[in-house]
Amino acid sequence: MVTHYQVLGVAMAAGHDEIKRAYHRLARRHHPDTHSQASTAVQESARRIMVDINAAWAVLGDPDRRRQYDAELAPRPPPTEDGAPTDGPLSPAGFPDWFEPDWFDPDEEVPAALLEEDVHHGPRGPGEMIVFVPVALAALAVATFALALVVQWPALFAVSLLLVPLTLVSFLAAPFVAMATRVRSRPEPAGD
Repeated sequence: MVTHYQVLGVAMAAGHDEIKRAYHRLARRHHPDTHSQASTAVQESARRIMVDINAAWAVLGDPDRRRQYDAELAPRPPPTEDGAPTDGPLSPAGFPDWFEPDWFDPDEEVPAALLEEDVHHGPRGPGEMIVFVPVALAALAVATFALALVVQWPALFAVSLLLVPLTLVSFLAAPFVAMATRVRSRPEPAGD
């Protein structure tokens, strides 16, 4: 049985910061997104490894869960006098074969571009603002229809009805326009 400590490559006596650093280091190496250009088998292997890494961090990163886990790893008592079997201490097992795939080189530097998180909050520019147009058109259609009901003006009914297909078309087109704008605005990767 491989322990969570072995998965993260740290000693049982490791402190929280050391465990956290080991988790981040392994997550950067094995996260499936860093292998998005690799074969399906490599991506699947990375996904399986990340499941184990995340499970280890979920236990060892939480002090209460870690204490409980450490108690479970404690050596078992020797067999009873009547010969009833008990589990002995856990033997230090190596990583499973699939944990370090053939293609993985732990000394290989991962390009910084692969380590950067692609996280942003809100639209990055006018091209991505297009996703708000359908919502605005839908709100405008509802507002003009409500106003047309109140004032009983047939031309306003017609405008609100014309806004409905325009809104539907914009809901379909906006994501494609936003993606196309984002692809055009993405910087070219630096050459080696």
